Amino acid sequence: MGKVIKGHGIGRKIGFPTANLELSEEKIVPKNGVYCGWALVNKKKFWCVANIGSRPTFGKNEITFEVHLIDFNRDITGKKISVFLIEKLRTEKEFASINDLVEQIRKDINSAKKILSRISVARN
Repeated sequence: MGKVIKGHGIGRKIGFPTANLELSEEKIVPKNGVYCGWALVNKKKFWCVANIGSRPTFGKNEITFEVHLIDFNRDITGKKISVFLIEKLRTEKEFASINDLVEQIRKDINSAKKILSRISVARN
């Protein structure tokens, strides 16, 4: 759980807006990588893909926790959300170009939808 803080807007610029969660010393954060799961926003559940890491493609070195909410397009800066990670999709890596990153994010979202739909069906 965390407060959504203003990021650099990179995700929005490449077509995948993210909610950047404020990290505190007291929180236990999983290993760097890309995960699928769901997020609770204003008591509603949304599937998500989360990146935990340093964003090496952009030459960053600070650890961030960014969450792309699938089929969600509202500004929730300043709101608290809960994120439940279900499965690790892949390790974090540096891409040769932004286009390569965008293509991988599309693949990550498709993988997340397949995994999360199987879980949803199994629970019904």
